[in-house]
Amino acid sequence: MSDSYVSRSDPPTVEPVFMEMRQGLGRPVVMTCRVLRAHPSRVLRFEWLLSNRLLHAGAFDAQRDETEYTVRNLNRDGLGEYTCNVINEAGAGKCTFLVTGKAYPPEFYYDTYNPVWQNKPRTYSFKLQWTQMNPNAVDRIVAYRLGFRQMGLQRWWEQEIPVDGPINKGELMSHNLTELIKPESYEVRLTPITRFGEGDSTIRIVRYSGEFHCSFEDEPICMFTQDKNDDFDWTRHSAATRDTKYTPNTGPSVDRTGSKQGFYMYIETSRPRKEGDQARLVSPFFNVAPKNPYSISNPPAYCFGFFYHMYGKHIACSRVPRQCSEGVLAPPLLPGHLPCLGGRTKNPPLLSRVPIRLDHQPDRVFQVG
Repeated sequence: MSDSYVSRSDPPTVEPVFMEMRQGLGRPVVMTCRVLRAHPSRVLRFEWLLSNRLLHAGAFDAQRDETEYTVRNLNRDGLGEYTCNVINEAGAGKCTFLVTGKAYPPEFYYDTYNPVWQNKPRTYSFKLQWTQMNPNAVDRIVAYRLGFRQMGLQRWWEQEIPVDGPINKGELMSHNLTELIKPESYEVRLTPITRFGEGDSTIRIVRYSGEFHCSFEDEPICMFTQDKNDDFDWTRHSAATRDTKYTPNTGPSVDRTGSKQGFYMYIETSRPRKEGDQARLVSPFFNVAPKNPYSISNPPAYCFGFFYHMYGKHIACSRVPRQCSEGVLAPPLLPGHLPCLGGRTKNPPLLSRVPIRLDHQPDRVFQVG
């Protein structure tokens, strides 16, 4: 009777099996392939390749279970797929590293305050905001490619948004999408661009809410315009920027949110103003009629709401075309019988509402001071 002996051999098991490594040109890249187990382990060899081109080969040190390859100064020729084969008599294990300069995708910001705005009857605009994931991981982003298309259609419209200077982590960026057709929704695609080329894209859907919100934080003042046929103009102001030496009692000490940096529109009622002078702000057109108004017997009610502040011995009143209370529409009023918002309200600013007619024509609101 004879004895037999079978030797068990296992090819190496390694990690990582696959790893994507994003890096900017001119920077170092270090790749490490680690042996988890192998039998026999005393005779292990390795070879590093880039796209099947041998870069380096050798034997494992008896005291180490890993091999490392370094690209000291990454250039375009160094981009691509690196493989490390770890070999024994039973076979080979393979680590794969994809080295790329591709930028990470942007991340859309969905908490934009009042993103929809409109100043034309048939179109609307949308304030698109986003942050950039790991902006410093690769070369500086020089632009974004913006693509958008109307839902249900095939054609994409594209444009480039230039980026001036480096982007900080968490920095909120903005771009206004304009001339969007009411009430259609749009698919929006945003792609970062570096000197490597295009990075990963992000897609979101932009929807028309039918609401219009805005503040006076930006120069366009909510698409309101100064009436050219009045006696004087409204002025954009904030508590932080007003000159209290000349206007110590003009305007509230804070905006409606409690911030001294927030902006508002005000009128100066002291000299040279005299009783009877008017300053008028004209709103953009509000197209609130339903898409098919003949199919709705009881169309919904809309209100134009605004905050107002009135204080000072020269204050008389501020008028609006019509007024509603707690969202309920008041009967139409003749121009000579407009309700007057009067009195010395001081702080905080009060809320008022104005109804918008639901006929077939766009409507607009006048703020008269």
